[in-house]
Amino acid sequence: MADPSTDPVADPLTEQWVQGAAFPDGGCFGCGPANTEGLGLRSFTDGSTVTAVWEPRPVHQAVADVLCGGVIGTLLDCHAGAAVWWWIHQQYGAWPSSTVTPDADGGPTYLTAGYSIDLLRPTSIAAPVILRAEVSGHEDPQITVAGELESEGKVRATITAEFRQFRPR
Repeated sequence: MADPSTDPVADPLTEQWVQGAAFPDGGCFGCGPANTEGLGLRSFTDGSTVTAVWEPRPVHQAVADVLCGGVIGTLLDCHAGAAVWWWIHQQYGAWPSSTVTPDADGGPTYLTAGYSIDLLRPTSIAAPVILRAEVSGHEDPQITVAGELESEGKVRATITAEFRQFRPR
């Protein structure tokens, strides 16, 4: 097992930080390892499920003590994307290409085509959130992901997301 103190991609439980392995130079606001001002989401593998724990701060609130719905949407979209990347890695033995160019190395690149989020109940900024997602369907060129955001022992939001394979025109 890799030593997490010296390997930024390692995790003591899963050894696989998806964003760090797939796109170590990624600048995504929600999950890009290179974006020091972003949300810093780190998704880890657990079999076919991808899981993350993220800690809100007061700057992420909408109204007093309630996590902003836009932040919830960003977290769930990025986390669903990590489930797609992990699925691609398992299917192709390679991470998705870090670019959307047709000759890039790696597995196929899928991009968010749309998602539906249900905000089931308010999410407090005073407690960590747990995100779970996994690929629930694949029919070329589309991948469907189901996921949820939980906090304080209750599911607070769910996502159904569609990702389509990028094909240059």
